[in-house]
Amino acid sequence: MFFKNKSRKEEIINDVEVEENENWNIDEGQLVIDVYETEKDLIIQAAISGIRTEDLDISLENDMLIIKGDRPDPSNSKTKKYFIRECYFGPFSREIILPREIDTSKIKAEIKEGILTIKMVKIERAKNKRINLDEDQYQNEDEEEEKPIKKKSSPKKKAKSADEDEEEEEERDAYDEEEEEEE
Repeated sequence: MFFKNKSRKEEIINDVEVEENENWNIDEGQLVIDVYETEKDLIIQAAISGIRTEDLDISLENDMLIIKGDRPDPSNSKTKKYFIRECYFGPFSREIILPREIDTSKIKAEIKEGILTIKMVKIERAKNKRINLDEDQYQNEDEEEEKPIKKKSSPKKKAKSADEDEEEEEERDAYDEEEEEEE
């Protein structure tokens, strides 16, 4: 890009520098992790040196593992002018959606030689299941809806005579015949 006015060129360069510096002012760092599985376990590992266990919080919410902590700056000097700064000090967090179901009662976490290892036992569920349809069941339900509801006698009432049963049966048959004629 060719600039006739040097002051305009300096403004653009300064704007880019300010933008880059603003991008480096991070409120919270993100933890770098590895997630893998073995035959029985789901394992998460993170390089987390310089952290005391009391400065680390690991929790599980639904199917998400959350790791939060605070890495103190060992030389907390404001007068330093960095040329390269890749090590992050201060608060950090990482949320990991678990790719497998796990047994929440069997989660173990340890820090050894600066590596955080979280080991979770996987739960194996049946992956495939055939579901049989019972068509007769649905047909019977439809047929029941079409028939009139029968009143059941309460236990307090006296037993019906054979003549009364025959009369009720004849009434039901007549009702069924009327229904069929209407259709």
